[in-house]
Amino acid sequence: VYTFGSNLYGQLGCGDILAKNGIQLVKLPCSAVHIAAGSNHSVILTSKGEVYSFGNAQVNTTQPGQSSSSRYSNPRTPWYSIPGSIPNIGPRHGRRATWVGASGDQTFLKLDESLINSVSITKSTVTANKYSIVLLPKEEETARNFKCLVINKRDGNCNSFKSQDQVDFSNKTVCMDHIFNVLWSYNASNNEFSCYNVITTELQTHFIKTTDNRFLCDVKTLNESKASDKRFQLSSILSPELALPVITNCHVTRFQAAINLLCCLDTLTIAHELQIITVKEEIEDRQLVSGKQYSKEDFQVVNRFESHGGGWGYSGHSIEAIRFMADTDILLGGFGLFGGRGEYTAKLKLLDIGPDGGEQEIDGDLMAETEEIPYECGPRQKFPMLFDEPVQLQAHRWYVAWCRISGPSSDCGSSGQTMVTTEDQVLFYFKSSKKSNNGTDVNAGQIPQLLYKIISPENQSPPRQLDITEPIHILSKEFSRTVSKECFQSLLSLLQWSWNTFKWGVVEGQSIKNMYTNLELERLVYISRASLRLICTYTNEIYPRQINKRIPLENVHLAECIGDVRTLLKQILSDNVPMQMQNKKSNKIKNTNLIMMNNILDECHNTFVSCFHAFYPTAYLKWTCLCELLGETGKDPATQVSPKSQRLLSAVLCALCAPSVKLRSTFPLVGPSISSESSLHRGLSPSDNTGLPMMSVSDSHHYPILVEQMSYKSQMESSSSEITYQWSEVLEYLITLVSNPVSKKLQKHGVSTLPELIKYCCHLLARVIAELVHQCSAAEEDLQGTCGRILHMTPSRFTRTNQSRTWNTGNGSPDAICFQVDRGGISLVGVGTSSLNGAESHTHTHRWNSLEITRGSFGPEDFAPDVIEIKFERSVSIKDDHILRPNPFPENGKCWNKSEN
Repeated sequence: VYTFGSNLYGQLGCGDILAKNGIQLVKLPCSAVHIAAGSNHSVILTSKGEVYSFGNAQVNTTQPGQSSSSRYSNPRTPWYSIPGSIPNIGPRHGRRATWVGASGDQTFLKLDESLINSVSITKSTVTANKYSIVLLPKEEETARNFKCLVINKRDGNCNSFKSQDQVDFSNKTVCMDHIFNVLWSYNASNNEFSCYNVITTELQTHFIKTTDNRFLCDVKTLNESKASDKRFQLSSILSPELALPVITNCHVTRFQAAINLLCCLDTLTIAHELQIITVKEEIEDRQLVSGKQYSKEDFQVVNRFESHGGGWGYSGHSIEAIRFMADTDILLGGFGLFGGRGEYTAKLKLLDIGPDGGEQEIDGDLMAETEEIPYECGPRQKFPMLFDEPVQLQAHRWYVAWCRISGPSSDCGSSGQTMVTTEDQVLFYFKSSKKSNNGTDVNAGQIPQLLYKIISPENQSPPRQLDITEPIHILSKEFSRTVSKECFQSLLSLLQWSWNTFKWGVVEGQSIKNMYTNLELERLVYISRASLRLICTYTNEIYPRQINKRIPLENVHLAECIGDVRTLLKQILSDNVPMQMQNKKSNKIKNTNLIMMNNILDECHNTFVSCFHAFYPTAYLKWTCLCELLGETGKDPATQVSPKSQRLLSAVLCALCAPSVKLRSTFPLVGPSISSESSLHRGLSPSDNTGLPMMSVSDSHHYPILVEQMSYKSQMESSSSEITYQWSEVLEYLITLVSNPVSKKLQKHGVSTLPELIKYCCHLLARVIAELVHQCSAAEEDLQGTCGRILHMTPSRFTRTNQSRTWNTGNGSPDAICFQVDRGGISLVGVGTSSLNGAESHTHTHRWNSLEITRGSFGPEDFAPDVIEIKFERSVSIKDDHILRPNPFPENGKCWNKSEN
């Protein structure tokens, strides 16, 4: 480096500040590759990546170079006039400068920092598994640069983590567990073991998105405690108690495998309930090689035949295969196939049989495959069929090109070659494969071409494939929620076993001989809770609370299963175990067992409340259920509710507080009690329709078979003595339930009533008052939806449906009919249109004076056959002698033609 010009501030690097009248040589320990000059200082970049600077900045800015020291006390040779290296930059420090710049008093550097060097390795713990190498700093000083450094073994990609939320492993012993793919750490200062799972960190609620693109932590639900519990359950499958090894040929117990399978179903249903997005789209995006889509023009071709043969036929099980090897690393894009005589479909596979595959052919590992792909090409032409992404092949390693073709006979090749040298000087070797059963070999047959590309620097670094050893199969909602009779029976048996075993474990199994460990009891708790959650999901799947699609045909066996579920849940909620636990002497084990037992009972409570609409589908059944539970105390309201019945009664009261329960039609709030002269007391049979008269005219139900089965169950479970209650008596019971604890406290007596029972009792009374107030203050039209006013439907104005003809709805063309009524007090809620064989959107729009407009869409799967109900947002009062016209504007599709009006 030579310098010239002013040397007033030592910017020539001569070791002094004297004026110079010639070019000056700057003495440096190695060669320079880049220089830069500021106003009063100079910067040099050396070939080793070090940076030297000299000169002085007069303003108070940080001046690169040596700081003042006693060695340069001579004013004629100030320290800044001698070239000095900038500290902590250079190969010894793992940071190399690649560019320097200077402007005014500022110096600019571009640095490449080496994350791994001799210093970082000696001061770090190195651990690894099959896929990754992990460096964790031992000392706090090293941890300032990074807290964790991970190298991917497959592609060499390196990631450094040093954010605040990263775990600090300094002063800890660390080891990776390749069997369960977790990280263990041991802190010698407090003898603490910790387990870390990378996937669990990704399951935090501020990372997970729902289908409407919101983070899970921002989703509010009606029951926040229940929702947070479900979010926690998402990661439970990775817990040590439930996880399975991630490697093959590892023995586990049958119990561990079974509980993991149960947890998989539980997690899947929770994820669908929370509407969490699947990872399918992300996988497809990340599997692109270097983010680039390749086409057939991007690949070179190697032909293994010198001429064409006569023809080649195919059967249903024909397989074409050939072994090959290249002497250079390549990207294989796909195969060329013969056609020429019609349309064909083909499925490709690529198998890796290792470096010894030329001598002995093994089954090999599947590297890539395609779906069934249709193709056609001209005579004596070859169709290039590509894999979804190019596959990187290693030199001197044998592979099998496998293909299954169906279609008419095709062209074929002959005079095959065992060695082919391409224009790129890549040497390919070919051998016959035992996987071929249709005659394709080295000499003749199919697979005439291989499409390849030599790996160059621009496509070498990623082909970065997703780190999955097996294809990922996304399990759909239909898979997880397909319900059968055997499904319910298995869950009920599992729940019955786990609950009975847990009871025995906490009540009688605490002797030294039959001691149940906490781990065993916790597993029983999980099995019970997971079974309850699945039962709740499946019940609501076949009998949803709100019906917004076409109802499938009812299944008698499933309706019977719902009755069995109701019986078992009532049995659990009425169990005497809580009282037996309370009577035991208090200790640490008892407190732990109580917490576990309450977890099961709380889950059972939630399941009972969520399925209450299916357990008691009619207003009469809901009313009699409440009356029977209150009747267990006798006719005296002051009598304390039985401790066994408190949890069950609490669940029933909580379910009756649901917005979907119309208390005005469920309870006889005004007038006499619901008549007991029903078929409930006439020897019901589940196969007899005598159960249907139990429903009042206003209580017609979408699921008559379910009503029949639940009515029969209620008759079988009801006490022999006939219990009849007026609303005033039930009201007195409820008020007594609320006031008893207060009076007992004032009398300084012990209170044994569950707090939850009092809370739900108060909620129910408040809801009753709210409905009565609304009934008195609201307009008559507004009462229809909220207070259960009866909806009527006129019979169809057509006598039959012509299935052979359809009515073209046009594209927004209106269909209308005028009508009028002969009396007042009638409100129009909606209209019915013919069902159709395509998706349809409807809109009521303006021709006459529009009284009410609604818009929406419906399809053939939405409602019952023939007639689709379209309801307004609110009812419209119809005056007598006024003519009205419902005026739908349907778009798309056709509907059935009605005739003979």
